[in-house]
Amino acid sequence: MRRGLLLLFATALSSRALGLCGDSLEQAFREARIVALVQVETNDPRQWAKDTATLLVITSWKGPYHAGATLHAVPPTCGSYPCSVYPFQVGEIVLVFAPGYGELISPEPCEVIGQHDAEVVMPQLYKLSWAAGT
Repeated sequence: MRRGLLLLFATALSSRALGLCGDSLEQAFREARIVALVQVETNDPRQWAKDTATLLVITSWKGPYHAGATLHAVPPTCGSYPCSVYPFQVGEIVLVFAPGYGELISPEPCEVIGQHDAEVVMPQLYKLSWAAGT
């Protein structure tokens, strides 16, 4: 019963509530090259054009990284207008949908989901991953 309620809640949770740049969870999963639950190990937002946050992969549903791997978040390339950068906090656990494919990622704030919402959608991510064969 409790699991059924959790799945119902996860299904009812809108993409707007999650962020995901207005996409549904399914679309965000399909379009991302890396989908991983990570813990922020370090963060130095003053280092422009260098890695600003070091992320330890806890688990991954998509992409080449497995538990224990390290990713580095860098500010996105925006040209002449201001960039939206997710404010990673040391110790926080977040779910990242990264459009880039590599050790350096540049997720926008709407491509990062906090731990509480991540826990709610994780069962769906396992289903999506299994269905996609990743």
